Amino acid sequence: MSSRPSAQLRRKVVERADSRCEYCMIHQEDAVSTHQVDHVIAEKHGGKTALENLALSCMTCNLHDVQSSRGERPLVSGSRLKFHRTALQPADADLARALSA
Repeated sequence: MSSRPSAQLRRKVVERADSRCEYCMIHQEDAVSTHQVDHVIAEKHGGKTALENLALSCMTCNLHDVQSSRGERPLVSGSRLKFHRTALQPADADLARALSA
């Protein structure tokens, strides 16, 4: 079961990201659909529903992440999403490793 971030937590993620996808940097105003707040490390892999483990993601990057986690072919063969969060100060080693991979 997934823990949905509270409205307050979602607002903090959007504010920190300046309404930009934290992967491709597209601004919400330039996107076709609404950006989503997504877990960086999935809950099924031990990720927490906390500000440090949440990212604002556009539909394209979120779809890429879902396909990759299911073992499906990514949108760009062999690509990995590059995480662009400058405000992040990872508190735990697992999160730091996941973001630098």
